[in-house]
Amino acid sequence: MSPDDISLSDSISLNSLDQDDYGIDYTVSDTFQGITTSILEEINPEECEITAQIFNTGITNESGSTFAVYAVAVSRRDSTGSEEKWNVLRRYSDFRDFHFAILQQFPQLSHLQFPGKKTFNNLSPQFLEKRTSQLCEYLKCLTNPEILLNNVGLRTFLLQFLEPKVYEKGRKPLAKNTSPVNQASPESCKVAAGLDIEGDDNIPLRILLLLMDEVFDLKSKDQWFRKRIVILLRQIINATYGDAINRKIIDFVQKSTSAEQMAEYIKAFREALWPNGSPAIPTADREAKAKLRTRVAAKLLMLCSIPDELKHVIGSETTRKGILCVFEMFQRPELNRRFSYVILEGILEILFPRKQLTYNY
Repeated sequence: MSPDDISLSDSISLNSLDQDDYGIDYTVSDTFQGITTSILEEINPEECEITAQIFNTGITNESGSTFAVYAVAVSRRDSTGSEEKWNVLRRYSDFRDFHFAILQQFPQLSHLQFPGKKTFNNLSPQFLEKRTSQLCEYLKCLTNPEILLNNVGLRTFLLQFLEPKVYEKGRKPLAKNTSPVNQASPESCKVAAGLDIEGDDNIPLRILLLLMDEVFDLKSKDQWFRKRIVILLRQIINATYGDAINRKIIDFVQKSTSAEQMAEYIKAFREALWPNGSPAIPTADREAKAKLRTRVAAKLLMLCSIPDELKHVIGSETTRKGILCVFEMFQRPELNRRFSYVILEGILEILFPRKQLTYNY
């Protein structure tokens, strides 16, 4: 079941949303299916007026994951004056995926202000209130008649996102996605091929699996072997996401980004470049023997960093070859520069989410 297909059952609780108070049916009923048909088939979407407003928020829990949902009231009025209204639930990740899809289809809309993603404390009432206001403003801009008129196809795109059923990320016409059965995709042989690539909950596992595909060349392994890898990595991720480790990570991030620590960073940076107020003297190159000792120590640390459980599954020789391959990759200055640029770009995108750096540069 998708996180968007929410019903008021024992396993899922909505803390803020109450369908009795608002008269909303959060399941996809037959009535909603009829509305969807009229929206996308019987009426020309380019001849209607759309309004969308978030009127409530809630926090729900599914399969151990807690996230916020937003109740959106949608109204569609066609050229004859006939009006249809319905309500739909959407997660922030749905809005985010929809926003990126819009930017791909309509690059001229990159000026739209969209709230950035926040990793910690993203369920507090104050934050949810702020994000709700930002998403409301975003929907208001999208449903502006002038913007809809100047961007042909945007109205249909918007109605597909707001139609009263589970939002399918990156949905395309069926005919374009259909391929002959006997033409197997090269991606199907990868360990991560069976995962939901866009699912927020699977992102850590997907990254680890793709990394192992690249380092240890697991694409040639059989299905049984790949399942064992997935099970092992899930155990590692579950242990990492445990309360104790998660609390340590949060404490470390808060301490590392505190005002006192930032002052220490600046002080250390100043002392490294301008000790005692004077420019630093260039350091002498290390001797070849010292560099060789450092290389040996780095190889040893990398080989010892792999858990024994993973070595038993993959094999000691495969593990050794993969680690040495990674080590040799880091000996290439041009790759290290590229890696540094990618990290810097990611940091800038997180710090300035509204600047649309990817589209501007």
